[in-house]
Amino acid sequence: MDIIENTRSWLRRTSLLNIIIVINVVVFVALNIALLMQLSYGSNDLDAGRYLGLDSNLVLLLWRPWTPITYMFAHIGFSHILLNMLWLYWLGRVFLEYFTPKQFATLYLMGGLVGGALYMLVYNLIPHLSGHSDYLLGASAAIYAVVIATAVYAPNHKVDLLFFEELPLICVAVFPFVFDLLTLGGINFGGTLSHMGGVLVGVWFGLAIRRGTDITRPLTALLDRIATMLRPRRTHGNVVGHPIAGRAFKRNEAVDEQRLDDVLAKITRSGYASLTQEEKDVLNRASQQH
Repeated sequence: MDIIENTRSWLRRTSLLNIIIVINVVVFVALNIALLMQLSYGSNDLDAGRYLGLDSNLVLLLWRPWTPITYMFAHIGFSHILLNMLWLYWLGRVFLEYFTPKQFATLYLMGGLVGGALYMLVYNLIPHLSGHSDYLLGASAAIYAVVIATAVYAPNHKVDLLFFEELPLICVAVFPFVFDLLTLGGINFGGTLSHMGGVLVGVWFGLAIRRGTDITRPLTALLDRIATMLRPRRTHGNVVGHPIAGRAFKRNEAVDEQRLDDVLAKITRSGYASLTQEEKDVLNRASQQH
């Protein structure tokens, strides 16, 4: 029970960026354990990655409908996940300097979904590829969406990357994109296609947000609704019927979104009376922004 409670406590405190990185690492470890077990039994018939990867075969997609989501959290090679997670951590933090954690998580999903859709579209429409069975793994398309979106919105933001200091973000983002274009016909053709999908989502988000439109809002609202439906209802702690607990707040830069979520979670667990004065002030500021 301590492990479960500690995990819940960590999930409440940490950022969505860290949670997504941990999910990727956990899936990577699980996949490689499965592969090691397969090898220990002398079997070469089972490819564990295929059950989480997005297969180009539409018939297999019908049998594995979860793969458009799971593929963007799954890696096999160590260098693959290491580079992707470093890239996500470094530039995901830059994204969060300008936008909210929910926008980050939703954009990650959108980049992965559009990247997967472009991969499926090309593999099933181009004649010489339509009969070829391949599958897609990795978070690259999702990460491209986050990186390119930030670069389009704040191209001159300075970042330090390994041995390079004060690089404009647009240069950091464009270099791997140009490399992908130059290697489009190479061995990782399917992966490069998915990257292009992530780039398109990133450009779309960056340009739209500069005009005052948040393209992640519809999907974020849907995910919030699903989370609300799945969340267990509680009737203790004076939460039910409390005017603050049931109020919809407008999240913006004046009130930290994660902090507000933590306060609302505390009300759910222990009731409004358990809040400190500082936590009550957070709610008051949020209510004034509504």
